[in-house]
Amino acid sequence: MRQPKLETAIQSPLVIGLLLLIAGCLRLWNISTGLPDFLEEAIPFRLALAMKDVATGHVDWNPHSFNYPSLSVYTHFLLQQMVYAVGLLTHAYRSYADYVLQFYMDPSRMVLVARLLGVACDLAIIVAVARIGNRFAVGAGTVAAALLTFAPSLIATSRSIFCDSLMCALMAWSLERMIAWHHSGRPSVLITAAILVGLATGAKYPGAVMLIPMAWIVWDKQRGHGLGLWLRLAGLAALVFVFTTPYALLDPREFWRDFSFEAGHAAGGHFGSLGQRSFPYVVSTFSHNLGWLAVLLLPLSLWQFARNAAHRALGIGLWLTFLCFAAPVSMAHIDAERYVLPVIVVGALLTAVAAVSAILQAPRTNIRLGLSAAVIAAVLPVLAEGSRLAAGGGDTTQLEARRWCEAHLPREALLVQEAYAARLVSDTQKQDVMNNAAYQHASPEMRARLDNIAAYHVVTLPLLVAGKITSHVEAGDQSAIELEVVPQASALNGIFYDACLYASADYFMTSAGVRARFASDPARYPREAAFYRELDEHSDRVATFTPRGTVVGPEIILYRLHRGRLAGPQDSCALPAAWWTEAIPATYRQRAVDRLRPMSRPEVPDSVIWIASLSSVFAEKVQPFVSDMATELMKLHRPSAARQFAEATLVMDPTNLVATLLYASSSAMLGLWPQARAVTARTLAITREELAEPALVLIHARALAHTGSPGEARSRALRLLSRLRPDDPVAVATKTLLVQLPAAKANVSTPFASDPE
Repeated sequence: MRQPKLETAIQSPLVIGLLLLIAGCLRLWNISTGLPDFLEEAIPFRLALAMKDVATGHVDWNPHSFNYPSLSVYTHFLLQQMVYAVGLLTHAYRSYADYVLQFYMDPSRMVLVARLLGVACDLAIIVAVARIGNRFAVGAGTVAAALLTFAPSLIATSRSIFCDSLMCALMAWSLERMIAWHHSGRPSVLITAAILVGLATGAKYPGAVMLIPMAWIVWDKQRGHGLGLWLRLAGLAALVFVFTTPYALLDPREFWRDFSFEAGHAAGGHFGSLGQRSFPYVVSTFSHNLGWLAVLLLPLSLWQFARNAAHRALGIGLWLTFLCFAAPVSMAHIDAERYVLPVIVVGALLTAVAAVSAILQAPRTNIRLGLSAAVIAAVLPVLAEGSRLAAGGGDTTQLEARRWCEAHLPREALLVQEAYAARLVSDTQKQDVMNNAAYQHASPEMRARLDNIAAYHVVTLPLLVAGKITSHVEAGDQSAIELEVVPQASALNGIFYDACLYASADYFMTSAGVRARFASDPARYPREAAFYRELDEHSDRVATFTPRGTVVGPEIILYRLHRGRLAGPQDSCALPAAWWTEAIPATYRQRAVDRLRPMSRPEVPDSVIWIASLSSVFAEKVQPFVSDMATELMKLHRPSAARQFAEATLVMDPTNLVATLLYASSSAMLGLWPQARAVTARTLAITREELAEPALVLIHARALAHTGSPGEARSRALRLLSRLRPDDPVAVATKTLLVQLPAAKANVSTPFASDPE
């Protein structure tokens, strides 16, 4: 029986099946990396989780976010509902509220299923690439598939939850169908290609560039009739996109807001890659995944296609696809590994075709030896790197830091940390979950599990990474003025790197995921660089967690702070109320005054004008951090520091309820009762008493009692008591206050019905 030729055997289904098996094993090896912590953004996953109401079961199909199109969101929603259905059958959950609450506590089950989608997409890419490459040269598809089997970026991305893997799979198969149509001419194949282009765009907007190679391939085969056919195919792709992202039309305002942000994001740059094009990063990532030989072979593929008339047209199609993805990401200012995935996928094809074609042109007696040598030379370096990456992830530095803190961190300590550090559950986060509808509707068993989770006093610094920061100011004619504060958001990260902010904190944790980016550009981030120097000089390193072996993640350093030393011995750390405005550039201050002075009273100082204009920026970027710091400090009975943070909010929003409560409570603890009375009175003056927050009314009554108005205090307390349940904690505290007050000389308990409105 005649033995099959080597060039036939190398692209047999058995070989492709073996590559798929190896690829699957590499990606599944440590697919649980980082769990049960879940630190990645996973935007489509999180949007999908919020689509279903835990109380009613109603599904809101509008994701209300269009930084990514909706196909990935809907796909993850379907997967989540499958996990939920299995959980119901196995009695893991009693309701959807249980499912959501489980995510807050341990999301491993949901995350693993979501990551399996990325693994499936990689396997689909490998099959598509094998089919495409083998049409150009015997074994070229197999070589390309082998390269992608071990490509480190594909392995790493498949372990996370992104839109990119899904887009790449759909992109690869749309290209495969275009090439198949060019060979067969069957209309159904081309229609399938157009549908896949629409789906790729529905997964991530850059998928739309596949219409460009499609235009070339259609024109090459149809010539004069190609334009009309392509327009119809483009229309079909657009319809598929709208079908997968329907609220692009149904909610156009939100869609264009987020879509425009993403366009500006790519042009404006990203934290860590500002002031430079991403071309060097793209080349480096490409060579890291496919080897430096691949970079050298790319031009050779052009020569191969130019001299081979049979493959010239489709070769141009491959190169158009490569350039349509490579050029935009190379010219952008975003160094993100996943953005290079399409470049790696198509680049593997071009590399394999160039290498195999060159070898096949050698004398026939040397074909087998040359082909074997090419496969080994191309795959071995990538195999080693891909295998090394797949083996990593058995543990992470974030998990190590978390375990250390759970074993050693005092419960009455305040830890401030950067993003990408340890995932410690903060007392505030736990309380937020307990106030969530999922907790209210969950089963008693699931609520009890959350109740038993240990919580710490932790505050995580905000991290501004992309887009410009603008301030929206209401004008006198009911219109809004938009003023650019900084062209790049990361310029304001320095707000949170003032040592005085942490004079009352106990520990500070840095993560190289943030620190390394600041350290790489100290001229751009001087406040951050100075802060790190002060940490190293005036604090104690108590633990360092470094990536090594199978432990992956950023280097994490935990410092013990010494109060009074972090900011230097001569710094009193008496923060002004508007401390955060020190990071606002002078150009914005002058521009805001110039625009808003005509609408302001003459006696209003310039400083008041430009600070007031930043209210929207403060509310969105600064206030959550300020509120967390004030809350945690109050829980730790550190009223002076808590009062300073609460005051920062009240300067911008004088009637903010949370800040008022924190400022009044801290003032009361310090014995500053006149200030507590004034701030609570200001907020109560604009709220009907029967609708006012009970805790606020109680603090105000106490302040009245301590500032010479016991009668009014009793009146307030009695009216408050009449609208609370007897077992309400505020009611119990109100009764205690009434016992402490002197007896009333007259009945001052006026029912609400007789109160003037």
